[in-house]
Amino acid sequence: MGMINKSAITVFSVIIILFALYGAIPHKITWEDSSISPVLISEICTSNHTAAYDDTGSYGADYIEIYNNSENTIDLEGYMLTKGRNSFVFPSLTVAPGQAVIAWCDEYSEDASEYRKGYMPRDIHDLGFRLSVGDKCILSDRQGEILSTVSIPNNLPEDRVYATSLHQKGEYSICDPSPYFLQESIFEKNETTLSEMPDYSMAGGWYDDAITVEIDGRGGEVYYTTDGSEPDENSTHYEGPIIISDRSIEDNIYSSIRECSVVNEYIPDHKVDKCTTLKSVIIKGGNKSRVRSESYFVGLSGEPYDTIPTISVSMPPEDLFGYENGIYVTGKVYDLFYDKYGYAEEYDYANYMGRGRGWEREAEIEYYSPEHVKVFEQQVGIRIHGGSSRTLNQKSFNLYARREYDGNDRFIVDPLSETSDDPVRSKLVLRSGGEVDLYITKMRDVLFQSLALGRDVGTQRAKPCNVFLNGEYWGTYNLQEGVNEEYIQEHYGVDPDNVIYVKNERANKKRPDANAMYNEMIRFAKEHDLSDEENYRHMEEIIDMQSCIDYFAAEIYCANPDAFVNNLVAWRTVNAENSEYGDCRWRWILLDLDEGAALKTEDSAADIDSFVEGNYWESLIGDNALFTALMQNEKFRTSFEESFREMLKTNYSYDKTSLRLKEMASLYKMPNIMSQNRFRGDFVDEGYFPGLDYKKPYTEEDFDRDIQVIDDFLKERNGYIEKYMEKHFEELGS
Repeated sequence: MGMINKSAITVFSVIIILFALYGAIPHKITWEDSSISPVLISEICTSNHTAAYDDTGSYGADYIEIYNNSENTIDLEGYMLTKGRNSFVFPSLTVAPGQAVIAWCDEYSEDASEYRKGYMPRDIHDLGFRLSVGDKCILSDRQGEILSTVSIPNNLPEDRVYATSLHQKGEYSICDPSPYFLQESIFEKNETTLSEMPDYSMAGGWYDDAITVEIDGRGGEVYYTTDGSEPDENSTHYEGPIIISDRSIEDNIYSSIRECSVVNEYIPDHKVDKCTTLKSVIIKGGNKSRVRSESYFVGLSGEPYDTIPTISVSMPPEDLFGYENGIYVTGKVYDLFYDKYGYAEEYDYANYMGRGRGWEREAEIEYYSPEHVKVFEQQVGIRIHGGSSRTLNQKSFNLYARREYDGNDRFIVDPLSETSDDPVRSKLVLRSGGEVDLYITKMRDVLFQSLALGRDVGTQRAKPCNVFLNGEYWGTYNLQEGVNEEYIQEHYGVDPDNVIYVKNERANKKRPDANAMYNEMIRFAKEHDLSDEENYRHMEEIIDMQSCIDYFAAEIYCANPDAFVNNLVAWRTVNAENSEYGDCRWRWILLDLDEGAALKTEDSAADIDSFVEGNYWESLIGDNALFTALMQNEKFRTSFEESFREMLKTNYSYDKTSLRLKEMASLYKMPNIMSQNRFRGDFVDEGYFPGLDYKKPYTEEDFDRDIQVIDDFLKERNGYIEKYMEKHFEELGS
């Protein structure tokens, strides 16, 4: 027997060991040391509500981040991600050294054939599987070598990730997400919140002259900010008394940012009013206190500050205007779209178009009465509100009370309630006035909602207020009720967990089957002859007919062209409750009435026949499936005509409407003028004929003219409505 080569024995021994460890695996040797693996799994998220957005600006999908750990550009074509029996093979996708891409577990709908020539995606979509805690994820190269293996821990929370870092490659920890890059290191902070808070020698509020504020740190070190950001040990160290004076003479900061709008890019050519929001924190023994925040309005007096409330909103500037995650700017999402297609689609893709919890940021609000008394302050979530109005420079906001921010899942004070001692409200809206009336009166929606009070259709209470954003005057807004389950609970006394609603064709998230249930109601009306009494009785069982009538009548009266399809809210209980409104019938809530009353001259003038004309989406008689079907029934036509004539004599009598308009105009006038000169510039909406010759500045004469347009509408509208009803009802009855 010949001599056995020692090197052969060594190789054979290694093979035996590998078989013992792994069995008959079809892979070559693995990269046991992830710090030298050329490509590795660097971050995994199994529940992504707020962790990371994809290349469309959308949150929601699970994801796996892949990091190029080498010094060379790598093409991932042929590489494989495996989870259990599921696998995904990468197409061609190059990753530069030290860069990362994300593979999303979603169903992707974009047409890649439309991408501009040479565009290289940063993301991979539609892996074909979802991720869950406990899963094992394996990345292997095109030769089958395992490059990275990560087992997802069972205790991984929502919106947290299991990730590695530059200094601990291959070591994974539960941490905050850092999509598209590796953190230098990962470690959990074990901070304890101190019971003390900084104490200020002067409370926030209005002061005629400069003041000096001293901060008591309770034996700890005090750090503070005045730009809205949350203070920490890297902020300005408090060394002694702080002088706070009138900042309105200072240059504008946030008001000078141009990336907020692609429709009206006007920024003020004057120095806007300013306040100082002083935030401070105590740091003692490595632990932090809760943040103390006070806003000081120095040298600001008279209208509009002593006629309507003022709200100071403060938050980290990056959360508003930052490129990556700022909710008020075009930002990165806009550029991602441009890179893909070579043109910009600002109505679809921009940071400010982002929806859902992923585009919510934490903020502090301080609410002051017209008498300059602080009514309450609270940590809230803030998002951009609205549809196409998001593209304008004065954007609307949604405000959310959440337990995660300050322990309160409701607003601690309801600023819209005169009597409620125990408010249930969790959402408020700061509404700028709609897409067009934002630059005119800001009043139309509030006016027409208030005129419908007492009818069987839901309305949103509202009041005007001044807003300061991180210390700079941000115009006049309408503080308004937000429509959600709690709104329905408050107004109708039903269990909010038993409510479904459809708002602008979107179902409430608690009940995603709401759309199907609403569409089933519409389908029945469309497919059945409602002149047949049995079919109509069925509709009466599933619809509150008076609510339906009052909804359509209110929209017709104000000649709202943006109704019936858009700006529609319908709700019902899922299961029957022993209450007046718990009968599982559909009811309606008015929303966004701001484009009526001759704001769109050709579509919403007093003489427009809103039964068949003016609507952007569909003719009410003929195209709207529900109304057209109901109008085939004589009982419905009679009820509708009687109800509408009653409304014209009560809710919409000119004596009442003109008085309400006059009262509101008196309150809105000076705040609106100041707001227009902050945001409007020379902007002209071509559909509003009375304003075609407008030139800044906006004056009292401009406001009076714009109010007269509404008054003329109110004076003439009833006569036209009666004529059109008589015409159409006679035609339908013949």
